[in-house]
Amino acid sequence: MSRLVAFLLTVLVGWLLTQLDSPETAPRPAQQKMSAPASAAVSTVKPQPRRKTAAADDLTQIDGIGPAAEKALKALGIQTFKQLAAQDADQLAARLPKLLGSRVKRDGWIKQAEQLAKQ
Repeated sequence: MSRLVAFLLTVLVGWLLTQLDSPETAPRPAQQKMSAPASAAVSTVKPQPRRKTAAADDLTQIDGIGPAAEKALKALGIQTFKQLAAQDADQLAARLPKLLGSRVKRDGWIKQAEQLAKQ
């Protein structure tokens, strides 16, 4: 019972914190005349959209890669067979979640990706 109460309190506090940071509820600053010249104003930099260098391959064609593994690989920026083939198996296994990392070598993802990249 105490775990349930602790969980509900945590959820409530988290929700309250998000509401405090929300731009809709933030107080709006009063409009003031700018005393500094416009060149001294801080410019905001808009983030550039990600550019796709190549069309993403269907990584599930590799034995041992299912939808969850494909999602994890894409989260690491690996979207093509060529990108997967360029990885070191040990380093890739270390970057993936524990359950997926052991499958990199066991199922031979890198070798399969090399073969599919050549096609």
